[in-house]
Amino acid sequence: MKLTRLQIALLLCLIFSNAWGQNYQNLVSGLSTVWGGGYPSTLFPYNSSAVPIVSGNINTASYPSVFCLASVYGSGRAVALAHEGVFSNSEITQFNNVAFALNIFDWLDQPNTNQVAIASGHGEWLNFGNATTLKSQLQVNGYAVANISGTITAAALVGKGVLMIGNGWGTYSEAEKNAIFTYVQNGGGLLMLGLGWSWVAYNSGGLSAYPMNQIGQQFGFYWTDTGISDPTNQYNGQPLFTGFYPNTASLYTVAGACATLNNITGANAANLPTVLQTNTALRTDFINANLFMKETVKSLPANNPLRQEVFSCLETLINTYPALFRKGIAYNPTNQNNFIWIRERMHRTYADALSLTPALKTQIASTLGLTGQYKHIWTNFSVLLADNSSLDANQKDYLMLLFSAVQPELHNLRLMSFADEMGSPPVASYGAIPSFLVGNEGSVNSFSNTIGTYPENQFPPDVPPGISDVFCSAAPHELNHIVDAFFIEGNTALKNRKTQLIAQAGTDNLNYLRSMIPSGFFTENPQEFIASIANQYFIDTKKTLDLALIRFNNGRSEPLNQFLYFANLYANGLNHTRFYNTNATCVFSFTQVPVGRDANNRLNSLCYNNVNYQFTLNATGNVTAYTTNTCSACTTTPVITGNSQLCNNQISTYTTPLQPNTAYQWIVTEGIILSGQGTNTITVQWYDSAGGTVQVILLN
Repeated sequence: MKLTRLQIALLLCLIFSNAWGQNYQNLVSGLSTVWGGGYPSTLFPYNSSAVPIVSGNINTASYPSVFCLASVYGSGRAVALAHEGVFSNSEITQFNNVAFALNIFDWLDQPNTNQVAIASGHGEWLNFGNATTLKSQLQVNGYAVANISGTITAAALVGKGVLMIGNGWGTYSEAEKNAIFTYVQNGGGLLMLGLGWSWVAYNSGGLSAYPMNQIGQQFGFYWTDTGISDPTNQYNGQPLFTGFYPNTASLYTVAGACATLNNITGANAANLPTVLQTNTALRTDFINANLFMKETVKSLPANNPLRQEVFSCLETLINTYPALFRKGIAYNPTNQNNFIWIRERMHRTYADALSLTPALKTQIASTLGLTGQYKHIWTNFSVLLADNSSLDANQKDYLMLLFSAVQPELHNLRLMSFADEMGSPPVASYGAIPSFLVGNEGSVNSFSNTIGTYPENQFPPDVPPGISDVFCSAAPHELNHIVDAFFIEGNTALKNRKTQLIAQAGTDNLNYLRSMIPSGFFTENPQEFIASIANQYFIDTKKTLDLALIRFNNGRSEPLNQFLYFANLYANGLNHTRFYNTNATCVFSFTQVPVGRDANNRLNSLCYNNVNYQFTLNATGNVTAYTTNTCSACTTTPVITGNSQLCNNQISTYTTPLQPNTAYQWIVTEGIILSGQGTNTITVQWYDSAGGTVQVILLN
């Protein structure tokens, strides 16, 4: 039997039956439209006690679009709003905002004291001094309004039915927080108005440092930096909020999202890909449930218990319907594209939900049905391949080698997608969702061309061609977008030097290693600078150096400065860097290349193939001259000792000789490293298969 959307809603209401006793419906009595005024950022339930009360239009607004949450805390009540502007002087008279305000104060003031206190001593954007229209409306309706201009104390709250905090950016002491918590616990009402994106844009420390979150999470409230938009239902460019309790309670909670996924899947297990392609209403509900799961994992701190609820829900669903949701089946990207993207989204959310450990990674691999190189790449590098199970063995082998050749500390890639194999992005009733697969860690999309079908020269005519298939030039390009966004942007010295190099090179394309790009491109698109160098550096690092030297000899020093920057990036503070080579059929290798440094720790020499390149640097680190002479390259093959006769699930130890000033990068296939990564000894648990390998790279 297929469930209708109404039947699903009725089933979901059973989950929230206890909420009716709190009269949440009184908060939205008589309302048809609420408007926030400015650009709001969504509220998120921090725990299961928070109930979504007002949201954007489910069919047109960005998702999730929670504007109001309410909760019961002890004997008291609390309400949170996603923008303090909703009750400012110019906005409160719009649409049903006045009625909404009065509903909130009436609901919060359980003892009917008709006494309101407004906090004004912590940089509150909406405070006693400027909320004049709100105060007038309250007074007309029988409320007395007082100001708390300094410290919030228990004494200041005596006799008050409602305390309002209108987006405070100042520090609330622990004593003040405890006074607020106790006040609500004992029957008081708390109204909090905040704006997450605004805090993040102008303050350090992120959302966890936001004073409104530090207070609000006690009541289940969490302001995020995700904005809410609605191109259809909006006024003066900002969304109108027309979704109200109880409908919101089933749409914007983990319990509601989980029930939606289970109910729709259970009723359509035999043909779910087709149903989600043809039934817009069910597809929208299914997508929204997944998006809510995603936002739970993306928005809430790692220790929040709702993340475990998401993990458990998805694990149960995948294990109950393995034929639908596990890796292995390639669906049709033309007429099953929505399900393809949804399945990859579920995999990403499940893998992101909890902090990863070796045991958890093994559990995730088993649940998702990861085998072969899918499993190797996940267990060794924590990267999922979202490809509709369509990449061939050669492509996956190349990616395994690529990830093993890039130091893991340089990136936080969690998912590499191949949209060419997945069809158009998923479509809900409010339109396509192009960023459907993003999460807490890095995400990129790359090309899925079969290796050998699309050869491409990555070099200008200054040097002989460096040809490789586009699959094997695109993947390192995209991976280095993550290196740039994660490692370089997190390192002030590297970030400033990158900015300096682009400024020095200017708009002349010949001042760049990747000079086939039109002039002015990198000054207008600096995010492409590092990724574009990777196109050449990973295809043939030596040829990239040759190009830089030829340009230097012709009076252009910037390409050589750029090469040394990239070589220093991949040295990562050590006394060697990595030279890569990829041929036309994507046979890939890399070599450890010794480097030297000056007194300022700047890379100023390297030894490759018995040639020493010595660079003279000026005060800003730019090359002014170079020389070459013969050197002795130092390469060794490390010896590994350990058990080579293995049984399924056996745990074994492997060791390479201890060397001074050396770190160790181990790579294991068909097993998982339980401990020891970075040292000269590791412990490995092998999978239920044969043919596992152990490799170690010495990082002197």
